[in-house]
Amino acid sequence: MGTGDRFACALAATGIVRCWGDNASGQLGNGTTTDSSTPVVVSGISTATQIPVGKEHSCARLNDSTVKCWGNNGTGRLGNGSTLDYSTPFALSGVTGASSISAGWFGTCIGTGPSASCWGGNGKGELGNGSTTDSNTAVKVLVTP
Repeated sequence: MGTGDRFACALAATGIVRCWGDNASGQLGNGTTTDSSTPVVVSGISTATQIPVGKEHSCARLNDSTVKCWGNNGTGRLGNGSTLDYSTPFALSGVTGASSISAGWFGTCIGTGPSASCWGGNGKGELGNGSTTDSNTAVKVLVTP
């Protein structure tokens, strides 16, 4: 289960995700921007193993170690090279082998074995790549062994 800014999502044992609350940016993932006071099924996800929730966006790590994201894409927090909002989940291109995933207020990070990549807002250096420039695609976190 995760909570964002006026919305929440829960992961069922079956791998289905349900979200409820504010849906102004499509963060409920059901193809609409209509708020819901009851949980709605996120479209196209049936094998989720993790569902981190950010401010107005979510991503899901699937059992095949790929990632799908949806919701508000301001600052590029969905990592697909754009800043357009998505009301249904899309597969994040080029992401395979994700062992973990986390979402913050304006960005998302994935772990792939010993390395990590992040995307989204970077005003305070949140992406860990040595800059303060937002990125709408994944950038490697500078980790020193």
